[in-house]
Amino acid sequence: MARSWLLAPERWVVVPKPFFSSRAGTLMEEGSCCACRRPTPPRRQFRGERFHLMLVSIFAALAALLAAVGIYGAIAFSVAQRTREFGLRMALGAMPAAIRRLTLGRTTRLTLTGAACGLAVSLVLGQLLQSALYPVPHQHSGLIYGVSIRDPLSLSAAAAIVLALAAIASLAPAGRAARVEPSAALRNE
Repeated sequence: MARSWLLAPERWVVVPKPFFSSRAGTLMEEGSCCACRRPTPPRRQFRGERFHLMLVSIFAALAALLAAVGIYGAIAFSVAQRTREFGLRMALGAMPAAIRRLTLGRTTRLTLTGAACGLAVSLVLGQLLQSALYPVPHQHSGLIYGVSIRDPLSLSAAAAIVLALAAIASLAPAGRAARVEPSAALRNE
């Protein structure tokens, strides 16, 4: 028994047998007080809904990261293109807070426009997908994990996340725009 334990790739568990057999109700034979059996394999944790939820969460986090990097790149490029304008405004007496507010205001306007367009497109595509996936009316509720295609809470949460990402991603370029030296900005061009 000990030798097979060392050579076996799986683990075995020694379980004591009851004094009376449950099937026959008789005394067990002397010397057979234990039975060896394989343990039940643990349930795999990466199956089913838990795995899908984790996979969707990873893709959502990657999408949010890519959106933040894209917004940062676009705003940084815009700030680099407008360096002369910011330098001129600073030379004429604009405060750094006003320059920062100007940059963040532009980011907010662009993000709100993009979020509104995205919500409109998602509603139209959601209606098209619902009619394509569920052609028989009243046979399926159109709910995926209890969330409808036009769920206002989900859509507003997505828009709020995009707005928050845009605000965070535009802080560094806005700060860079507010620290522009007027003389250096005007001399470069």
